Amino acid sequence: DLGPVPDAFYDLSIDLAHMHHKVLKKFSWKFGDFLHGAMHSEHDHREWKQKVNESFIIGYHKSLKCAKKQILILVRKYAIEFFKRPVLAPIQKYIVPLIKEVIDPLESSIPEPIRDILDISGMVQA
Repeated sequence: DLGPVPDAFYDLSIDLAHMHHKVLKKFSWKFGDFLHGAMHSEHDHREWKQKVNESFIIGYHKSLKCAKKQILILVRKYAIEFFKRPVLAPIQKYIVPLIKEVIDPLESSIPEPIRDILDISGMVQA
């Protein structure tokens, strides 16, 4: 077991792949929308190569704007995760089992409907 940090890298790589997919999707939609509008406009008399190039640039800039926002969100999230995961791993490994030993007898003495509402084991895990 390599610990919690490689798990954070794995989660980050999955989130980056998902973000990359969203950015490429945004680019393709924006490029297509602007190209369609340029090609079907009766008042636009530019050459088709110029229409394609400008639509490409507009789609690229729109997707970059989306990418910047998504990357800032990921950086903020994983900056916190890289500090939080190494601290939480020992707590989950050593302290939570000790707390469960104390909480389990108390939880079994609580009636079932109230136990479902309180979710004491869920509180201990959080």
